[in-house]
Amino acid sequence: MRRVALLSSGAVDGGDEANAVVAMNAASERAVRVSGLRWTILRASGFQSNALRWLSQLAGGDVVRDPFPEVPIALVDPADLGAAAVTALQGHHDDETLRLTGPEALRPAEQVAADATRPPRGRAGRLGRPPRGALPLIRMTLRERERPALGES
Repeated sequence: MRRVALLSSGAVDGGDEANAVVAMNAASERAVRVSGLRWTILRASGFQSNALRWLSQLAGGDVVRDPFPEVPIALVDPADLGAAAVTALQGHHDDETLRLTGPEALRPAEQVAADATRPPRGRAGRLGRPPRGALPLIRMTLRERERPALGES
């Protein structure tokens, strides 16, 4: 029996298809469902390795900028996503949509602090250089609150 495991986005659940990310993932899910294959859809909340986007900012100082500093996300380690896909391709969870999240929802400042103290795991590992104490994390949050929201001037 042929199977497919589709990595999708948690934003699809209740998301607005006017959003390009939601629309692309929703269309992919529909295509998989009508493909005639056994399928499992893996809806991830976010990838832990995305924290690597802060490396250059940390190299330049202790402030990390994020467009959504107050939004906590339960990030998933990419290795865990791979393990879930392998399980799905072995025939477990056929014709199911699974919501995959990490162990704890964290705001960006909390993600930086956790990565700074967490032992490295695989290539994602640590952010490279931990912030010097809590003050930089507080500055990050305060600076982001002062920035205009997207679409404002």
